[in-house]
Amino acid sequence: MKAGYLKALFATLLLCYPTVLSAQQSSRRCIIKSLVGTVKVRRGSSVKWLAARIRMPLKEKDAVRTFVESEVVLETSEGTTIHLKENTTLELAGLAGTSQGSKQTKLKILNGDILSNIKKLANTQSKFEFETPTATAAIRGTKVGFSVTGRETEIKVYEGKVYVTPVGSQSGAEVGANQMTSVKKGQKKIKVERLKEATVPATLRADSAAMDTAAVDSARVVDSAQVDTAASDTSADADAAGADTVDQAAADTTATPVDTAQQQRDTVAAQDTVESQSAVDTVSNAPARLSLAVTEPRPGSSVLPGASLTIAGNVTPSSAAVAVRGRSIKVAPGGAFKLSVPVPAQPGDYDIAVEAHLLSGESQSIVRRFRVVPADKELRLIINAPAEGQEFKSLVIPVSGITTPGAVVHCAGLTLKAGADGTFEGKIPIPDEEGELELEVTAELGAKSRSAERTIVYKKDIGQLTLAVYTPHEGQQFMRTRISVSGQVTPYSAELYVADRRFPIAPNGSFSGSIVIPETDGTYAIEFEASVGDRTLNILRSIVFKKPPDTRHPHVQPGQLPLYSLSPAILFTVIDRTENDEITFYKEIDGSQESEIGESGSRFKLELEEGVHNYVVYAVDKEGNSSQRITGKVRYLATMLDLDVSSVPRTLTIPPPGPFDKSTPQFTLEFSVENLPTDDQQTMQALVREIRVTNSASGFAKTITNFTDTDLDVDIVLQRSTANVIDVRMVDINNRVVHKSQTITVR
Repeated sequence: MKAGYLKALFATLLLCYPTVLSAQQSSRRCIIKSLVGTVKVRRGSSVKWLAARIRMPLKEKDAVRTFVESEVVLETSEGTTIHLKENTTLELAGLAGTSQGSKQTKLKILNGDILSNIKKLANTQSKFEFETPTATAAIRGTKVGFSVTGRETEIKVYEGKVYVTPVGSQSGAEVGANQMTSVKKGQKKIKVERLKEATVPATLRADSAAMDTAAVDSARVVDSAQVDTAASDTSADADAAGADTVDQAAADTTATPVDTAQQQRDTVAAQDTVESQSAVDTVSNAPARLSLAVTEPRPGSSVLPGASLTIAGNVTPSSAAVAVRGRSIKVAPGGAFKLSVPVPAQPGDYDIAVEAHLLSGESQSIVRRFRVVPADKELRLIINAPAEGQEFKSLVIPVSGITTPGAVVHCAGLTLKAGADGTFEGKIPIPDEEGELELEVTAELGAKSRSAERTIVYKKDIGQLTLAVYTPHEGQQFMRTRISVSGQVTPYSAELYVADRRFPIAPNGSFSGSIVIPETDGTYAIEFEASVGDRTLNILRSIVFKKPPDTRHPHVQPGQLPLYSLSPAILFTVIDRTENDEITFYKEIDGSQESEIGESGSRFKLELEEGVHNYVVYAVDKEGNSSQRITGKVRYLATMLDLDVSSVPRTLTIPPPGPFDKSTPQFTLEFSVENLPTDDQQTMQALVREIRVTNSASGFAKTITNFTDTDLDVDIVLQRSTANVIDVRMVDINNRVVHKSQTITVR
């Protein structure tokens, strides 16, 4: 196989690692650029949150969460930065790219505050989108801030443009530079406002530089194995089981002998690693007294003239003052500190002291000696691992060696950062293709460049099939139907089925996911089956499901009955927080009970009977938990009431009164209320608001609101020698008006 073809194939496969994708689409990653405080990462569908670290790679479906007084900055390969403030959760919902250069990015902000500097998209096919519980924001290169809760999203655009669409809406609006909008739950239209603050946040102005310097300087110290090696970048998402595979690959390596001086430097470095770790352990185990630990520089470190020397460590308590050469160092809340100082220009051995003080007068000092070495005239590169022709059965292999201090080493598209003494190491992935493979390692220092090649052999290890199940444990009891499963399979090319569902296996052999069992008490057997070729392994794990006691009471909405209704029915919704719970809805009408079955969120109908009746509604779940009882008397009229007014003579002759008679003429008008559901005084009193009788000629008016009978009579005062228009006006509970009139002329 030709070397050029192998290099091209190797580079192509690396772009797809660790997931094998089609030529049209590949997965992308971003890294944690800097962090302060407590930051956690969740891998894919896992429920476990891991401690985050600088340069930790993140991939599609991963999530990041910050806690109180904590922040983190993420950076994509194209230079976009996402700054998560405290108490913020973000999910990398989509990180895809194509061979044509377009990139599809979708980030879900679950809650919290985020500032983003999105680089201009490569082409019109590229897409960058933020999704929140209430809105979606499509972006094409801008500086934008988000503040998100479960019910509202606030978006502030400092540069560029953002197209915002509310959840559930087909259209949105464009928010431009120095503008903002707020989208609440259920909102359908976007209202764009002027941005209240006039200046861009410092984090965005400096393109996250402020976070990289000040914030990172105060961040907790991450050990060198996490910060310095590209191996961490490559295998950060491998779990403990996966690490065993990598370690075995390292054990297969036959290192090229190195000179005695280098062996001595390696011995000193190894001893210092133990010393540094012990110091950190002392700090964490004895917080009550002053304790100082220095993790950088290592004793005997070598640096080039004029370079920067990093001073880092931890102090307890964090209120202690830390100084180097009289210069104060900022101490983070967790006690971590970090500072860079210039080194002398002249070669030689130098001491640097780190001092810690308490107000009580207690102090500690640690002195570290480092060496300033002259820069090599020639850039050197020595490859210790892998050895020429070395055979591997693992898809992750170690690379290590020595270069000129200050040089940067590249291998297979990954950067292997060299230490102050020039040593470098890391682990890189190789394609899953048997045969010879040429690896090229390149060191760069300024304009100088030097390369070395190693030919290795990869053979698939299919001689042994192994299957280990980590979760669930035998006999483990669960009170939920979703069961997490995980374990290890070798080789990773094997097929794995769990409960008849195929599970993917990571390149390090690990697998994880979840299955769902029935919601019925009992014992369930979960079968794990791994196979490769004609070999098969099976493991059975018995678990016990016991449904948790349901103590949650359903709730009926609305929580009261109306006094009267214009509708023949009233709708109620029953809310119950127990998943898939059966609900029985009871309704009583004057003591007669009916019921119907539904579930949480179901709507139930209470049919009303015409007239005035007593109603009771409530709900009971499957476990017998009862909701509140809603009782009341409801008045309902299906048809309109009517008035039956007795006929009166058009002309009424009444003799004029005598000289001593002061009485006025009167007439007794009789009328009744018709179409009542029941012909009784109580029903009439409940359904009729009022009856008003008037005579415009005489000015007579009488309003009746208390009814003793459905048949009524009123004595009306009349006016002589004119037309008396007698008007009867009735208003029912629905505010509908019935109007009848009669005219009488008195002679």
